[in-house]
Amino acid sequence: MIDGNDWRRIRNVINFGFSKNALSGYFPNFLELTDKAIKTITLDSDIDMTDFFSRFTIDILGKAVFNHDFGRIDGHNDKYYSAYNSFWAIFTTPWFLPLLLSPTWFSKLPVKPIQDFVKSIDVLVDFMKQIIQDHKEIMDNSILSHLIAASNETGDLSEKELIANIFIFFAAGHETTASALSWAFNYLRIYPEIQQKIYEEVNQVVGDRIPREEDLEKLVYMDAFIHEVLRLRNPVSIITSRIATEEVKYKEMTIPKGTTVGIHFQMLHTNPIYWDEPEKFNPDRFSPENRKGRNHFLHIPFSAGTRQCIGNIFSLIEQKLFILRLLQKYRVVNPINHAPFPEDNYFAFAKPSLNINHVRFEKRI
Repeated sequence: MIDGNDWRRIRNVINFGFSKNALSGYFPNFLELTDKAIKTITLDSDIDMTDFFSRFTIDILGKAVFNHDFGRIDGHNDKYYSAYNSFWAIFTTPWFLPLLLSPTWFSKLPVKPIQDFVKSIDVLVDFMKQIIQDHKEIMDNSILSHLIAASNETGDLSEKELIANIFIFFAAGHETTASALSWAFNYLRIYPEIQQKIYEEVNQVVGDRIPREEDLEKLVYMDAFIHEVLRLRNPVSIITSRIATEEVKYKEMTIPKGTTVGIHFQMLHTNPIYWDEPEKFNPDRFSPENRKGRNHFLHIPFSAGTRQCIGNIFSLIEQKLFILRLLQKYRVVNPINHAPFPEDNYFAFAKPSLNINHVRFEKRI
């Protein structure tokens, strides 16, 4: 969200943490935690996928960003994860907006949600300072180590900027990927014929062996499936991340210079002018032949341009690998004790709620 030169300076450093070589280095952790999470699944029982994937994605980020195991897959709840939750809790209270508008004054109020918020920041900042110091002494194959190494070469990132960017990785990469995976498994449940087609592709490309990183690029239909999920159920519906640098005339409207503007992704992704039967779930929209000639800006689940989400490939690897490993072993079916999400309710709010996002798994024979 920052301007010009500062954005370029910081982006040039954090690019090292999301380069192709860096992402390849994270793959073993992806695989290890994916298999660990799948082993916790109870067969023939309704599973709340929102909670499941929230725990899974926070563990993935912990290991990849700074090689810390939050242990959420195992159900653990350390003080740092508790502080992380306390930080986000303020956003669901009426105190959020006044705190945002006047943080210095409101942060001193003796109100429990606000004081919990302030304490959580202290815990998280101290934790990250210690993590940064540890990584300066012993470098490993984590995003933070890549950032420190790049910053050491250029002298570009302060400790405060390192902490801010680490936190952004969690804020942007945790519940977003969890939501995308939750909807993906809902669609696998709703459309068993699509699930079967993905399984057959996985079986052809990987079989029953342990997948390699290069296998993911060969899963063409799975990739199309994931992008169709993101079209209808993009975890981020709208983002105001641009500022008009000059006055713009658009039809009968004038956008003044300095105006903050954004794109409503969900409305773009379901606009009948650009998409045939936009409410229909159809992965074939994203087959290689159907993508040819399509305007790139019609489907932007990770935004677009130079400021698009830097973690887009990170998230897609995470999603593909989990679906691959799960379908190698299990079949996704309807829940029994919870009402399944209604098939035709495509325009409900993008994040599945706890009472609708249950599926059941059966072992493949």
